[in-house]
Amino acid sequence: MVVSEISDSGLDHEPMKVLLVDDYAENRSVLEFVLRRLNVTCIQAENGDQALEQCGLHEFGLIFLDYHMPGMNGFETAELIQQTAKNDQTPIIFLTADTESEGLEKTGYEIGAMDFIYKPMDPEYIREKVQALVERARMASR
Repeated sequence: MVVSEISDSGLDHEPMKVLLVDDYAENRSVLEFVLRRLNVTCIQAENGDQALEQCGLHEFGLIFLDYHMPGMNGFETAELIQQTAKNDQTPIIFLTADTESEGLEKTGYEIGAMDFIYKPMDPEYIREKVQALVERARMASR
């Protein structure tokens, strides 16, 4: 697990916590790099068990969750995350490189996904989506 605070200096509000869950460290690092200009704290997990552990410790503003992971897949992980008191309403964005399996998006949205993004990811799209969530959280805390 890696925790990294990524924030603009001089901001007067606490960074939003974002959980990055992917079994490939390179994918987590790319996401963290994409988010580096935003006022967020990134916490990384490499599997569903680590994600659940972090969800018991932290309240997240957003979770990026890889669908294909060894052991517990992303959908199973999401259903268990939604049972944690701190993160039962946390928006989840599923990530996958799987363009062959039918019904992944439908299942993801049925579970309550906010979005479903295919790899390779569009960095600007991700930044805009996260920035909108950061702004919404900041406005709500006023």
